[in-house]
Amino acid sequence: MTTATIEPLQALFNAGFTDEPAAQALAELDAIERVASRLKIGTLEEFNRAYELKRFVGRLACYAFNNRLEVSDRIWAIDGVIGRAMSRWARAVDRRQVSPEARTLVRYLLWRKRYPSENLEKIVDRLIAERAIFRKLGTDEVYVRGCHLAVGDNVFSYRQDGSQYRRYQKVAVPEVFPINRSLPPEIVARVPEETIPEFVEVVPVRDGKYAARISFGRRDKARITSTYCERS
Repeated sequence: MTTATIEPLQALFNAGFTDEPAAQALAELDAIERVASRLKIGTLEEFNRAYELKRFVGRLACYAFNNRLEVSDRIWAIDGVIGRAMSRWARAVDRRQVSPEARTLVRYLLWRKRYPSENLEKIVDRLIAERAIFRKLGTDEVYVRGCHLAVGDNVFSYRQDGSQYRRYQKVAVPEVFPINRSLPPEIVARVPEETIPEFVEVVPVRDGKYAARISFGRRDKARITSTYCERS
């Protein structure tokens, strides 16, 4: 997607959303749909432009839904196409930043269980080396990155036995995850500080709406116990 691709729609993006600009946007719906179907995001600049387009289409979809326009389903479908393109780029960015081993360490720090023999200093050192852990600028809040996880929706489905389960949705932006476990102050002090960019989503790890869940399989456990736990 090039800047020129969506420049003809820029005036609509910046307009206040009243009936007149909404009518103009609906008249351009074929063009908006073509832009969405051709999205190829390879750079942060292209991602930001797609993000701008998605916010506009989302506003238009809400307008159409609130005014009970038949075209609202089509607009939501366009919004979904843009979101999937953004999610592919965000997932690639999140996973490209760190090695598979570092991703295991990220998941371990987010996991609800702990190994008493863990070498926490060694784990954190590896993550610092790969820039997979950071401290929010001016605070003691520690975050990790390198995974791209679906988040809980407010929609539930039913299993065959009749029990409910929360549905999880893909995320269209890069993610960072706060570490909720207590870390020794001397380790926190060594973690480099960073500012979290506006386009990055802070995602808590728990069971709930807008939160992610962590899976930690046998291979992950074996990697931790063989390399990052003290042997007695």
